[in-house]
Amino acid sequence: MMIGKSSNHSHIMLRSRFIANQIKTISYKYILILGDSNIENIYFPTLEKVPLVNGGVGGVGIYGVYKLIKELPVNKNMKACILAVGVNDAKKSTQKNPIKIGRAS
Repeated sequence: MMIGKSSNHSHIMLRSRFIANQIKTISYKYILILGDSNIENIYFPTLEKVPLVNGGVGGVGIYGVYKLIKELPVNKNMKACILAVGVNDAKKSTQKNPIKIGRAS
């Protein structure tokens, strides 16, 4: 079964909304882990006894996670954020949208 781009786009939109809604409702300390399908498909409820929020989105690369970060709500209870990305970008020879790293405002 082949999944087209529109199907993948729908999945990314649904996962993004799910992650954002989950973050909005959390009232306890948590760690957010963001990444691609390697993260989305793993179940790990805690890290060092701190609950994890699985922010994995299948099909995204580094730029997709960057856009996701910009869209996620801010929650003062986030203790840390782990980024696990790059696998989907490893086979690309050039990056169309380079990300400029800088300090958050």
